[in-house]
Amino acid sequence: MADLVVRRIDQLVPFAEASGEHLVAVMLDGVGGYLTLAQVNALVTGDAPANLNTLSEIADAFGDDPEFLTKVNGALAKRLRFDAAQTLTIPERQQAQANLGLLVLVPDFVQGLRTTNNSSDANNRIDIDPGIARRGALSVVNEAVMTKRLDAVWAVGTGNGGLDTGAKTPGATYHLHAIVNNTTGVFDALFSLSATAPTLPNGWSRVQRFDAVLVDGSGNIRQTRKRGDWTILKSPVDDYTGGQRAMSPMTITVPNGVPVRSKHRVRINIRSATDTVVDCKLADGDDNSAITAWLNVTGASIPANDFWAEGSTNISRQINASFVLSLGSQSGNHLITTLGWDDYTIPRIG
Repeated sequence: MADLVVRRIDQLVPFAEASGEHLVAVMLDGVGGYLTLAQVNALVTGDAPANLNTLSEIADAFGDDPEFLTKVNGALAKRLRFDAAQTLTIPERQQAQANLGLLVLVPDFVQGLRTTNNSSDANNRIDIDPGIARRGALSVVNEAVMTKRLDAVWAVGTGNGGLDTGAKTPGATYHLHAIVNNTTGVFDALFSLSATAPTLPNGWSRVQRFDAVLVDGSGNIRQTRKRGDWTILKSPVDDYTGGQRAMSPMTITVPNGVPVRSKHRVRINIRSATDTVVDCKLADGDDNSAITAWLNVTGASIPANDFWAEGSTNISRQINASFVLSLGSQSGNHLITTLGWDDYTIPRIG
């Protein structure tokens, strides 16, 4: 038997002389047979192009990278699908929007992110509803109710401080900004005295201003209720009590640093026993010729005439207002009570 093996080895054709007609022993499912080298080559290479019909050429095409297929599968897993639902991280969503060119089609906006006074600590904490904010190429999503404290310096996450710098100031306006982590894309919120340039934590960017809260003289957040785009004061404030006044600026209880539409109750008192005429005018805070409300009462001994009126403030929370007596004599005080405001420069869409 050994001699037979030796003779067969001796009969092998030198590799350099082998041709496609030489036979190669093969076995399939226990059945043996012979194929020519040409047939074996055809089985191995099939219709592969000439530059990819050897293992060496295939390895070259893969960059000699044993992780090539793993990397390809990983890249395919990150494709944006249109044939099935997909779970994407916030940075992946933002990148997908940019790649699809959606950012140039969608204007800046705020959706949701409505605020309420926290039920357990209404004087210091604000609850923020889920929502979305976008400005330019930046967008961020708040996926659950978040609580931020105005009595503590900012720290990431719900229940933590929200103040960008310093300490809470009585009588101040604090603007709420949606901010986004530059690495993870997560949402947080920041209180700031500035409507446009809060002091940002390292690694975060400002996306959009989405609300403002007022602090009273005792250092407590004023209690409010949202009605559409309007913020209604739960405790209205008498911002003017007095008699006649010429048209002039009047500071009212609304946010500072931005113009707003204000809502008021105006009470004109006529306590004179003779016919009296009183005109009340409210005008834009930047232009006292732009009248937003013109109220008139004529009569005698009319102690309370209530009107609903709207104003328009400048960025120093002022309207222009006048009470002018054009006939008769005046006794008693008029009132301008602030009921709430519409922070219309926030680009809300819902």
